[in-house]
Amino acid sequence: MPLHKKPITQEEMAWLSDVGFYNELIEQKNHIQLAHQHYQNWKQKNMPWELVNASAAYRKGGELKKIRKTLNEQYPFAHSGKDKKLKSALLTTFGGVCRDQEDFTRGIELGHEAHKVTPLNFRPCTLLGAIYLSTGEFDLGHEWYGKAKDRGFTQNAYDNDIKSVYFRASDEIKSRLKQNLIATGHKYDWLSNP
Repeated sequence: MPLHKKPITQEEMAWLSDVGFYNELIEQKNHIQLAHQHYQNWKQKNMPWELVNASAAYRKGGELKKIRKTLNEQYPFAHSGKDKKLKSALLTTFGGVCRDQEDFTRGIELGHEAHKVTPLNFRPCTLLGAIYLSTGEFDLGHEWYGKAKDRGFTQNAYDNDIKSVYFRASDEIKSRLKQNLIATGHKYDWLSNP
């Protein structure tokens, strides 16, 4: 089945990779197809976690407009009922969409709201850490990442997050963040590259 109609399987991805045809564009299109599938499951089958999955896949596919509109319409996520984990996940993924669209103020609001719902979950903390680093509020960013680590965020995941924040940052923030990371004892090979 062609990629424009449905997501490809793991076996198909492996084959495409083996023959040297798998690339970022195919990966992006596959994420969008997965997002559409999750979105339909949420909409038609009343599967609330599928909205979280759809949001994650739309973000990976770089298609944010539709999911932002939907999340905005569903906010404050009353359909999550007493399921605090679901509500926090919805708030956090909504905050992530806002972050991707550089609506940092709204992303911070949603991150704090998610943290209040599930104070022991590291995900809202990583969202806040990433946003604060992205906006040049480095002390707050490191503080929130510290809270995430206290709640189970692994060192490897932290290192990957910091790298992602750094390479997504504006030139001005990237320069300041590089100085901050070096000054705070972070030793990453990629920091020495231009």
